[in-house]
Amino acid sequence: MAKQPGDGHEPRPEGLDEKDGQIVELSDSYTEEEERAVLRKIDCTILPLMCVVFFLQYLDKQSLSYASVFGLITDLKMTSTQYSWCSSIFYVGQLVSEYPFIYLMSRLHLTKFVGVTVVIWGIICMCLAAPHNYSGFAAIRFLLGFAEGAVSPAFITITSIWYRKEEHALRTALWITMNGVAQICGCLLMYGIAKNTALSLAPWRTLFLVCGAVTSASGVVFYLFMPNGPRDAWFLTPRQKQVLSLRMARDREGGDKTSFSTRQLKEALLDVKTWFVFWFGVLVTMQSPVLTFASLVINTIGYDKYETMLYTAPSGMYF
Repeated sequence: MAKQPGDGHEPRPEGLDEKDGQIVELSDSYTEEEERAVLRKIDCTILPLMCVVFFLQYLDKQSLSYASVFGLITDLKMTSTQYSWCSSIFYVGQLVSEYPFIYLMSRLHLTKFVGVTVVIWGIICMCLAAPHNYSGFAAIRFLLGFAEGAVSPAFITITSIWYRKEEHALRTALWITMNGVAQICGCLLMYGIAKNTALSLAPWRTLFLVCGAVTSASGVVFYLFMPNGPRDAWFLTPRQKQVLSLRMARDREGGDKTSFSTRQLKEALLDVKTWFVFWFGVLVTMQSPVLTFASLVINTIGYDKYETMLYTAPSGMYF
């Protein structure tokens, strides 16, 4: 018995689709209207998922600054040096994990891997509410940094999967801008929690529980709804998937590679732009201690805890 078109017994060739029981050929070209429609859908689906996760990764690591004003340092009997180490050790954990995570992301299902790490670091963030001494808190901060190490490199890769080169700058800027939004919202969240006198836990412990719970929930959403690539894009029609594949193919000179290339490494090290980006990253990161101690500095010059949060919030506008 002859097989009918689209009966599911044979894989459908690339560029074909089923419509009303018939196999029809999809065009290998597309119009500007089709491209804009695809880009609009990506902007409304992929970009918000990345923005939410990047917002939460900054909120979770920066919550240390807000918590310091509401009893964290006194409850755990920290010295100023120990508090400083609690900030720094996060980045040690991040540095340790980034390269192994980059290796794993090139061999595993990228978006599922990121979703799992988001859930894990949300749980770790909630664990920050448990310690009663400096050593326990510092150890958990290290683990938090370790778990967050996957996000930035993964989001660079995800952006390159869905957007053309000339579109990278704007989209990357949008999800990185979530750092500033998180700084503002984090201060207001801490203010609201501290004002709630009915809470049985210390405000700083409640903050970590809330931030961690929201992060874990967002990780589940990311795991379920973030597609790994154009073929898995549940929000696109078959035709739109083809348009996306065509526009991305025209944007790339060659296929993806998973093997290490010494030639490419040498080329990158000799490229002036590489070192410009490197030093730009160093200079941007150097402001982290300023933000870590910002709440304490404002608090010590005469403002109470609540005023400190309100005066710290506008610093997010500088991101």
